[in-house]
Amino acid sequence: MGLVLALAAATLPERISVTRINPASCDPASGRIGVAFEASVNGSLGVEMRLQNRRTGEASTSRLAWTYGSGTFSLYAVPPQGTLPGDVLTVTLTLSRGGAVRASDTYSFDCGTGQAPALPLPAGQIVKPLNGFDTWALTHWPDAAGRRPCAAFDLDGWGAKSLIYEEFPACPVTTPAPVFSVECLTEQGAWTAAEVHNVTADPSGLFMSFEVTQHGRCAVFPN
Repeated sequence: MGLVLALAAATLPERISVTRINPASCDPASGRIGVAFEASVNGSLGVEMRLQNRRTGEASTSRLAWTYGSGTFSLYAVPPQGTLPGDVLTVTLTLSRGGAVRASDTYSFDCGTGQAPALPLPAGQIVKPLNGFDTWALTHWPDAAGRRPCAAFDLDGWGAKSLIYEEFPACPVTTPAPVFSVECLTEQGAWTAAEVHNVTADPSGLFMSFEVTQHGRCAVFPN
């Protein structure tokens, strides 16, 4: 889209967040989906909205250029090819300048209603990504294959675990239902998958599940 919004200068930190979904139709041939969002922009930035169907992996994109401003706005995109009513779509809004991402937000919704989908998560701990220095140190520690984690998390004891993809934005979702590798730290400080079992992706494309038979810290590795 060649639309340029010229808005009053703002001094707030750059940010963007989804506030509402307006699905006029899920039909890729004639429908469009509107996404309302709040944003604060300092200087000229590019805004991209990407819609991905979690069942098929297909995606559609809308873009605009933006110069200064803050407030509530909307962007529209056609549903990805193959989208059906009831499919779960994930919208990712990104503010970038010169190829560098300045702010982003991600939200998953039912294409038919625009509401967050019900998550049939299994029993067990829903793991959350670590932040701060702990994240930096752990994600710079490679495993035996030389891979570095994209995120790390604490275990709340042994048992079943679930990882919701959109809560781990540092780990890119590139397929409809990805299965990331999960490895945990040994007492010697090495990553191992020896205590990680039954790693599966839910067909919804929203989360993956696994079991762990140790305590401590684990990490997510893109495949």
